[in-house]
Amino acid sequence: MNDESLPVHAEAASGNGPKGRLAKYKAEGELAKDSKTAVSATMKAALSVIPGGGVVVEMLNGVEARAQRRQIDMLTRAIETLGEDLSTFKQKLVDDEELADLWARGMAAARATRSREKLEAFAAILSGAVDADHNQRIAGNILLRILEAIEEDHLQLMIAIQREADKEPPADSEGKPELAGARVPDLEVALPHLRPLLGMLINSLVSLQLVRNVYENTWGGMEGRQVYAATDLGNRLLNALHTVESGGSDQD
Repeated sequence: MNDESLPVHAEAASGNGPKGRLAKYKAEGELAKDSKTAVSATMKAALSVIPGGGVVVEMLNGVEARAQRRQIDMLTRAIETLGEDLSTFKQKLVDDEELADLWARGMAAARATRSREKLEAFAAILSGAVDADHNQRIAGNILLRILEAIEEDHLQLMIAIQREADKEPPADSEGKPELAGARVPDLEVALPHLRPLLGMLINSLVSLQLVRNVYENTWGGMEGRQVYAATDLGNRLLNALHTVESGGSDQD
């Protein structure tokens, strides 16, 4: 492993204390990673001798290079946000298995997305977890899982819902203000490219408990209205998005 890799000391790996067991666990993880690398190399070697297989190998190399760039981008953002000495941070990862697991999950998630907003959110969650307590890390893990499960279209819709919900609500037939929230016709205007998918995307966010219908369980003629606002969990996710105005994607 190079100097930038997570350090694993042989003498610690052979110890019987907590640090020794943690180091041994990480050493086994390195062996598993080496095994995956060997399998990948074998597969590429096999493809190279198949007619047309060289093109496939080039494609695989390109996919891997892109995934690594995303990881590096996210990691750089997280460390810059953390603003901590790198050697101190590396030691925290060695000593804290819970933190190391969370960062490993975030690094793996970064490989699979081209969304800059998601990379920003991953970086914010990971940097915020370094000195967080157990409950805060559980919340961070949940946010990571949710971010992995949704697409950029979901994020665009959540941001639009937040913007519409922040506006002054219209008045009802009696001149009284209705409940604040994003109304479907307004969302269709804000996101015309998502109009055919809007219902499906909203239902998906509702099922993940990221948004809710503010008129749910109401009565007195209010039934059936579709007006949406972010839940507490949804607001946490939005707060993790540092660049909610960009809506950009990684063009790699």
